[in-house]
Amino acid sequence: YSPSASLDGRKPPLIVLPYPGSPARAQAPTEESVMTNIQIMTSAGYAVLVPSLPRAAAVEPGAGMANDILAAVDAAVPLGVFDPDRVVLWGHSFGAWAAVTAATQSDRFAAVIAANGPYDLLSVWGQFPLTPSLLPESGLPVRSRAGWVETGQAGLHVPPFVVPALYLLNSPAFSSSRISAPVLLFTGDRDYVPSGQAEELFSALYRQQKDVVLVTYRGEGHVLSSPANIRDMYATVWLWLREVLSDPTRLPRRIASD
Repeated sequence: YSPSASLDGRKPPLIVLPYPGSPARAQAPTEESVMTNIQIMTSAGYAVLVPSLPRAAAVEPGAGMANDILAAVDAAVPLGVFDPDRVVLWGHSFGAWAAVTAATQSDRFAAVIAANGPYDLLSVWGQFPLTPSLLPESGLPVRSRAGWVETGQAGLHVPPFVVPALYLLNSPAFSSSRISAPVLLFTGDRDYVPSGQAEELFSALYRQQKDVVLVTYRGEGHVLSSPANIRDMYATVWLWLREVLSDPTRLPRRIASD
């Protein structure tokens, strides 16, 4: 997907929307793609790439994530419709995990936007979301939480007390020292992915004096529902990206030195 006009007369930056575990999906209707809407992105002057990221069952979910994404980016470079030196990762939910994971594996990404994602699979495995605290009569979510990590999207296959190293390797919060790109995090305090996930990653990056911003929407769940909050999210993204992509000191070293 490419915009009809660039932002500054140059080739537009590229936004990559990673979501592992299935072939690339067609853009959903606007009302079903609030958090990563391709039409809004291209109308703002960005090119968009939706790569296919199938994951083999025997492979660790995070293994080679950056290489797989960059293979798709490099294959699209000959089209000449985007600036390969300004590649932005933007993910929601498990796509946010993929975006941050990729950022721990490569310095080629100019910025990372991650919304409502899990970044510490150890705490995801056992952490309760807000709902059981408010409605304990609904029961504990332990089996569903552990199931998502062990046999669901995360696919680690074992609990953390059996192979703890597997959880550390596939939790980007524990590899945050390898993140060089600026990071913009979004979360909602009513999300079933606890907002503590974003707070944990923010704290790790902040502790290292890295470039990170955390935005929390009160009263929002896994997907924004308030029109005002949706508008605010996109306005925040465009302002932040303009600042990041126009400042050579905030770009990857090899890009800023070109």
